[in-house]
Amino acid sequence: MKSSTFSRQIDAVQHRLAKLSRCPHKMPPQKDALLAEALAGVTSFLDHLDACEGDKAPDHVQTHVPMEAGFPLTGGGDVQTSPLQRPLRAGQSQRNDGTLGEPSDDGHVQTLKYLKESEARFRLIAESIKDVFWVSTPGVAEVLYVSPAYEEIWGLTCQSLYESPRSFLEAVHPADRKRLQDIVEAHPGDQWQAEYRIIRPDGEVRWIHDRGYPVYDDNGTLVYMTGVARDITDRRRAEGVQGRLKRKAKAQRSWLQTILKNTPAGICVIDSRRLRIRYANNACTELLRQYCPGGRVVGASLVDILARTGQAQAGDILHTVAQSEQESVDNELVLTSQDGAARHLRFSMVPLHAYVGHSPDIMVLLDDITDLVKARDELERRVQERTADLATTIDELQAEARERIDAEQRLSQERQRLYSLLNVLPGYVCLIDNDYAFRFVNHKFLELIGEPAGRRCYEVLRNQDHACRACNIRKVQATRQLHQWERVTRDGKTYRVWGYPFTDIDGAELVLELGMDVTHLKRLEREIVQISELEQQRFGQELHDSIGQVLTGLGFLTKALQNRLLECGSPEADSAGQIAALLKQAVVQTRFLAKGLLPVDPKMGGLCAVLDELAGSVEHVHHVSCSFESHCDLSSLDVKPAAHLYRIAQEAVNNALKHAKPGQIDIALRREGELLVLTVANDGLSPIEPLDRTKGLGLRIMAHRASALGGSVQVSARDSGGATVLCEAPIACNQA
Repeated sequence: MKSSTFSRQIDAVQHRLAKLSRCPHKMPPQKDALLAEALAGVTSFLDHLDACEGDKAPDHVQTHVPMEAGFPLTGGGDVQTSPLQRPLRAGQSQRNDGTLGEPSDDGHVQTLKYLKESEARFRLIAESIKDVFWVSTPGVAEVLYVSPAYEEIWGLTCQSLYESPRSFLEAVHPADRKRLQDIVEAHPGDQWQAEYRIIRPDGEVRWIHDRGYPVYDDNGTLVYMTGVARDITDRRRAEGVQGRLKRKAKAQRSWLQTILKNTPAGICVIDSRRLRIRYANNACTELLRQYCPGGRVVGASLVDILARTGQAQAGDILHTVAQSEQESVDNELVLTSQDGAARHLRFSMVPLHAYVGHSPDIMVLLDDITDLVKARDELERRVQERTADLATTIDELQAEARERIDAEQRLSQERQRLYSLLNVLPGYVCLIDNDYAFRFVNHKFLELIGEPAGRRCYEVLRNQDHACRACNIRKVQATRQLHQWERVTRDGKTYRVWGYPFTDIDGAELVLELGMDVTHLKRLEREIVQISELEQQRFGQELHDSIGQVLTGLGFLTKALQNRLLECGSPEADSAGQIAALLKQAVVQTRFLAKGLLPVDPKMGGLCAVLDELAGSVEHVHHVSCSFESHCDLSSLDVKPAAHLYRIAQEAVNNALKHAKPGQIDIALRREGELLVLTVANDGLSPIEPLDRTKGLGLRIMAHRASALGGSVQVSARDSGGATVLCEAPIACNQA
């Protein structure tokens, strides 16, 4: 019956596909043969299906692949199968002898049922294979079958391939598409295989190994193309990784060989049994060549070389290492060359079995340390010399240290004597460093001012948290010269202070400040100044009230006499006129003298007005150019401070007129913060002595008046000639 024939063919196909699904991937030749058998069965099955379902099958189409002759496979060998019977016609049945009988409706229905069951079993087996089975007409004009693995590998549906048979080619990587087409076109009726890449719709790139097999009928006509496509992405990736590892290992091996060959240390490998050299790098060859017969190092016995150079002990060590397979590190030997030169070598022997499997070889490291030994000997010699020099230097330093200790003890004694002397002085004494800290204070300082307790001089003496703007200590530090000033304490006492530059025994630059109590003397000076002021006022009043009036009366009488003489026509009228003019001039000068003795009158404009009149009187009386400049309002300044400032300016002008012979005198008054600054500058002769060393009474009175205001007076020479008198005093002052 027909069902038996189809049954045998379906069973054959199922058997082949089952064997293919069970075939391990590590047996590609056997798997290729089974694949060919399965594909042949698939094509035969399709022929039978066409013949049974059609009204009449073509006579020239056979339902088998002629496999008697076989065709070549990638795994090698041919696959042999028995040819199937010719196709069944519609309405015919097959007898047991293979001949056709009359058609039977029951048999036909049974055959179709069996075919459907067989097709279901075939699809179940085909879908379990991960490779893609495909069957197409020649030229891929139509795809007759493709397994579901196509959807998993290509990412496209099988239906899309049925509808567009060449759509699989569009997924091929553009770089591989032309090559694949050339391979297929070059084998239109022959077996072919190719590896190419595809690009899935999600962008993933996969590698495919595709093989195609032709199927012919008995007439030799190509009727089908069958094949299998396998996803080899993992294999190609593994091959890529393996290739990169091999290339990297090869490069590292070459790199290591280059380093080993050119390293400056001698390296050789010897056989542990015969102790002969099997390998030697350039440095080792250079070291041992002269000790080897014929200059050949490779093949020579290292023990013989060592014995030949008198290093038999090193040979014994080599034997021990070879027998015990233990490392011997950092041994030294001396090789004597033919010219008698000694070469010092450090050698180590390392069995290679611990690093290269079960290698019986031993690696010997030879390092020429001749220069190192010479350097070591030279270093030891120099160390001995330096040790001797160091011992001598230590002795000298100890002697110098003893001398320095003695000197410091003497200096300490001298310092104690100095401090003892400073402690008995009637004035206070302190030593101040560059940071305004006290280094020493005597007993008088502690008695008058108190313990500094780590405070700065401006905190102790001025009761403020910053250094003074016009700090006298800073002036002494800057000029390293003697300076003198006065200080008024909170209890009203006045001290005359001298600042001396002082160098301590440790080399520190200090300032020795000596202060004497001159409160009584200052009181006497103030009384003298007050008496002088009173006498000047009385004398000025007398000049204005008596002498001025007498001179004025004489002026009127002389003028009347001149008029009478003119009426009489007497020639003495001119003389009387001259006398009247001189009397008028004397009256003017008397008034100037009176104003000088009674200078500051708040009703007449205060200090600025009288200073301006002083400048005018200098020009009028002495015929010397004199100017006054001020840009500050001092109308609220007290009379007594204004009188002191006026007297200072007046004394400075008189000294300039008397000693400097100037051509120009400039008087200026300005404010700088909380200070009132008065300057009197001239372009005459420079002063010979500074203010603190002069013996002149006028300059000393100027200094006294400035100190009465809480300020100071300085006299300095000008670069262009002449001198400048500078007086600085607080603005809000009301001292007498």
